[in-house]
Amino acid sequence: MALFAFLTGLSLFIVFKVFIRAFYTVKPNERAVLTSFGRAQRVGEQLFEDGSLNEDERERYRYPLLRTVGPGGPYFKWPWQEVHKVDIATQSIDITWDPTKRQNTIVAVTKDNLTTGVDGQIRYRVSPNNLYAYCFGVDSPLEHVMGYFISVLRERVANFVDPKGQSLVEGTGLDEASGSAAAELSEGVSINDLRKNLPLLNDYMEQQCRSTSARYGIELDAALITQIDPPPAVDRALSAINSTRNQ
Repeated sequence: MALFAFLTGLSLFIVFKVFIRAFYTVKPNERAVLTSFGRAQRVGEQLFEDGSLNEDERERYRYPLLRTVGPGGPYFKWPWQEVHKVDIATQSIDITWDPTKRQNTIVAVTKDNLTTGVDGQIRYRVSPNNLYAYCFGVDSPLEHVMGYFISVLRERVANFVDPKGQSLVEGTGLDEASGSAAAELSEGVSINDLRKNLPLLNDYMEQQCRSTSARYGIELDAALITQIDPPPAVDRALSAINSTRNQ
């Protein structure tokens, strides 16, 4: 009796494992990668190539091209195979997103040492051509992309100069005639320069983050920095300065 129960249970397990769970489907917004005993199926010896990386980075980020399963099904897999499904639809996320802590804004320091808060969103999607980097390259690719994005953003905020102010100084000879006037035009108040040039800042962020596809398997679709705010006391002082200059 015990032997019959054991054989019955084993038969049901085999039917469930081999036949019922052997079939899977892939949604229109998904791509799937099959692994056999933990190894992903590759496209020969081909590697993912991206022109945005320099020579040193190309040596570090050498990811193979994988065979992907497109939308449809049902598809069949063996019990020793595992399916990794990835959503490739474009998504948006706030730049303050961080799985390790809660924050309401990104703190950055401007060229004139003013601590300010930066808010906005980024649109991204998983690169279907570099699924190895996304699935197996790092543990949390989106977290890595956000960290890379924030570091580039802070570096840009800290060194930003209004290009229109620079052209005025270089084109009119004010840099030789009047030192104080030239300094005011070329540097000004960096928070105001950043606010006036948000599209330029967003374009710069998109250009600098093009390599995220080769690094982490995530393509940056758009950077939308929408708000740059200093502390309230500093903001009131800046408003007073602007009003005085206008008068």
